[in-house]
Amino acid sequence: MRPHLLGVDHVVILIDDIDAAEAAWSRLGFNLTPRGFHSIGTQNHCMMFGSDYLELLSVIRPHPVTEYFSAFLAQGDGAAAVAFSTDDSQACCRWPRRQCSHPARHWPRAGCCRIRGPSTQRHRLPV
Repeated sequence: MRPHLLGVDHVVILIDDIDAAEAAWSRLGFNLTPRGFHSIGTQNHCMMFGSDYLELLSVIRPHPVTEYFSAFLAQGDGAAAVAFSTDDSQACCRWPRRQCSHPARHWPRAGCCRIRGPSTQRHRLPV
């Protein structure tokens, strides 16, 4: 395991039709959270598994923060991002630059690190 990387916090699955996705995942037997509505024009449902979860996310209204998601969805639905749990987000996000000759090949462009506990930090990694 990478230094300070504790595991996966959640996986973001981008979907174009949130109603159809809600119905399909429910038919598969998953219990979904009530739909979330976000100020940046996205909506979601989550499937909770203790301390981690899958997130179904749909971009309803374009916003600069969601450009990556909109571009991804232009190619179709699918798993688009992973958020990692860490005890030190800054150290965790520095690791790829120290250990890899080409960190972008090993660390997702839209990746972020999340600290478990009362505070949350997110970092975008340069490509």
